Amino acid sequence: MIINLVKTKEIVFRRPSACSSLPSCLTGIKLVVSAKLIGVTFCSNLKFDEHVKNILTICSQRCYLLKCLKGQGLPAKQLSVVFCAIVMSRILFALPAWGGFLSYDLVAKFDAFFQKKLFAGVTAVSLDVCLCYCMRRMLNCSVK
Repeated sequence: MIINLVKTKEIVFRRPSACSSLPSCLTGIKLVVSAKLIGVTFCSNLKFDEHVKNILTICSQRCYLLKCLKGQGLPAKQLSVVFCAIVMSRILFALPAWGGFLSYDLVAKFDAFFQKKLFAGVTAVSLDVCLCYCMRRMLNCSVK
């Protein structure tokens, strides 16, 4: 197997307080502080601030699409289906992998996002339903 050194990146996971010296990088391989793997942004300090920022940016853009669909006369029930398909699916993707690392601040950002979208009328899905759905997915329970 031949490794493409142009596409190869190195990330070192460590505690922020660890002051150990690391060996130098391999020649031609760039050391990065964050890497996106299968749609999840991992940072070297195992915080998911950047990942949450990316998710909320994408979801806000998709909610603009929902707002346009609502303006075109899409009924509330179908709007909720589209919301679950294009917004909730993005939030829930790989949630069991990164959800346990969320701080209260990051959870508050998701809460503010849902409150804003519910208040704007972009979705007919209530905040409680969204959060319940997310928590069930996080705990790997089946949602009916």
